[in-house]
Amino acid sequence: MNVRFLETFVWLVRLRSFSKTAEMLNATQPAVSNRIGKLELLLNVQLYDRNSRQFVLTPAGRRILRYAEQIVSATASLREVAVDDEHIADQIRIGVLETVTISWLPLLLERLSANFPKASFRITTGTTQTLIEQLRSDKVDLIFAVGPVDLPNIIFSPICRVKISWLCLAAKYDLIGDIDVVELSRFPLVFPLPGSSGYDQVVEYFASHGIVDIPPRNRQMMLECVYSMGTAMHVVRSGMGIMAMPEFAFRKDIEAGIIRVLNVRQTFPDFCITAGVKHPAPNEVMNKIIGLSKDAALEYVTSTKETAITVD
Repeated sequence: MNVRFLETFVWLVRLRSFSKTAEMLNATQPAVSNRIGKLELLLNVQLYDRNSRQFVLTPAGRRILRYAEQIVSATASLREVAVDDEHIADQIRIGVLETVTISWLPLLLERLSANFPKASFRITTGTTQTLIEQLRSDKVDLIFAVGPVDLPNIIFSPICRVKISWLCLAAKYDLIGDIDVVELSRFPLVFPLPGSSGYDQVVEYFASHGIVDIPPRNRQMMLECVYSMGTAMHVVRSGMGIMAMPEFAFRKDIEAGIIRVLNVRQTFPDFCITAGVKHPAPNEVMNKIIGLSKDAALEYVTSTKETAITVD
């Protein structure tokens, strides 16, 4: 039996979507359907109810799922131990967003040291664009960036979602009630560096609500924040303007009433942090690291009781 069929079945049960499963496995939707069909043919059963609007397993599907998960897990473990020690001892290069650096990266590094005592790790930070370019040019082996991005030969795996809010210095901006995105656009806004994923998301956010000229051309001053989480946080804390930022980074200031989360009716989309590797992945070590990163993100959320980060 082809283990890939079982792996596809397990992911389909987890994601409950053929399109999401295809994206996860870097396959087409027809390919996923074909694998499930062949698995049903091999086992001579129907795995899910095709008459239901939602993805619902049949009794046979539920019975088979437990064994399928065990086989997939055992196969992954077999591949992992088959990786030679010499390869694991190589330097592993990882690129990360600063959002990851100031949250669960320390916990991930602890896990990497414990699980790969023979390996050395080089960690670099950058924007999503620079990290993707480094991955494509083989300057790093794995990245944690905003995604997923539709690029050939790169596989993205979801790690967590980060809530983004409009933040300001409470003492300077007396904005307590609900406001509309149009009203928001009239205040001093601080933009990420043009060309960055953060900049594109801000522009798309306003454009989706019919505002394409942000900031207005007649504004006396426009501030574009260079790529640095520390700089951006200082800009907000100093009252220079209002900025869309990860809410968790200002948690203490928000609880102290120093920084205010604006109640904008039009919600800003979350940042989806994803792990990216080139396809095919260099070795099974990458898959192990991605799994450890999810564990680290979950521990961070649990230990800090942070509600603005959700592990996928």
